[in-house]
Amino acid sequence: MTSSDQLRAAILLAAAMAEHERQCAERSLRFAERHEGLLDTGSAEQRKLHERMSAINRGSAERHLATRRIHLAHAERLRNWRLDDPLGVEPFMSAMAEIVGAPTALTLVGSSLAQAYASASDGVAEAAQDLELMLSEGPMTDAVRAGEPAVAEVGSRSDAQRWPLYLPALADLGVREVIAVPVGSRWSRLGALAVFGPGHAGAIVRRLGQVADALTQSVLLASDSAGGFPYLTFFSAGSGRSTIHRAVGMLCERMGCGPADALALLRARAFTAGLAVETVASGVVRREITLD
Repeated sequence: MTSSDQLRAAILLAAAMAEHERQCAERSLRFAERHEGLLDTGSAEQRKLHERMSAINRGSAERHLATRRIHLAHAERLRNWRLDDPLGVEPFMSAMAEIVGAPTALTLVGSSLAQAYASASDGVAEAAQDLELMLSEGPMTDAVRAGEPAVAEVGSRSDAQRWPLYLPALADLGVREVIAVPVGSRWSRLGALAVFGPGHAGAIVRRLGQVADALTQSVLLASDSAGGFPYLTFFSAGSGRSTIHRAVGMLCERMGCGPADALALLRARAFTAGLAVETVASGVVRREITLD
């Protein structure tokens, strides 16, 4: 299959997923309305049950509609994406940034919570994300570890004490505020989603939380009738900056070290061997280089 064929297939998949989410939202709303129509009947306990079921279904409808917006924006980005443009942004993350309203980055982690995959909507988000990998501190790291949102204002003294290395470096990028929310659940932490420089933290946290929930339930964990996970193709090795991050994650789990130490090992081997860091990382991922 050629690159053009793969792109057309991706567009069709995104459009099909958007239509699926629309249908799911309509079904959830019908269920909610059915329970709301029964609120004035039955006992007090039955009314509480109908209220709870109405809230659950309306929450489900919101998530499906949020996911539909992601898929539609992604399909539009794919239609306008130039395959021959090496500087073009990754379409999925560009769509996420449009939904959230600010530069956006996604980090997925392995079982040891080390970064295994990274993708960003633009140069600012990419640089901010890479700072966390290099410095081993920052909002996405904290959001994954704590399982709750991490918010910081660049220039704040209290936040500077929490991330003494990260925030000054972030200021050099022109970012005023950073917000990260966990992706996954309290039982399974899959990663974190962050926005940079948005302002209005309260509104952004809620919107980002909705997007992260939609991303978790309807993209990362969404299976088809055959039990596969079709939308995970957008997080394959051909997208995002996965090679170095996968190598760092593998080294962290194999050697029991932190991301900064793993990255230092990659760079040291690259320097002594006269190779690019990406080349060494590829060797680690293919298990041709162990760095033991």
